[in-house]
Amino acid sequence: DPSGRLRFEDEEELADQRRRGLISSQQLTRIDRARDLLVRRHRLIEREALRLLEAAQSV
Repeated sequence: DPSGRLRFEDEEELADQRRRGLISSQQLTRIDRARDLLVRRHRLIEREALRLLEAAQSV
């Protein structure tokens, strides 16, 4: 969010899909790894995304 606080959406939906067996263990592992990466490196990822957007706009 604008304050810099990291927030994840759709956690309730994911929990529901887990309970219903709609997400495989492989998918769940991938989701958890992606979330962990975002938690650890979100500022770096944000800076790189902004850099790429600025570069694309100047083309």
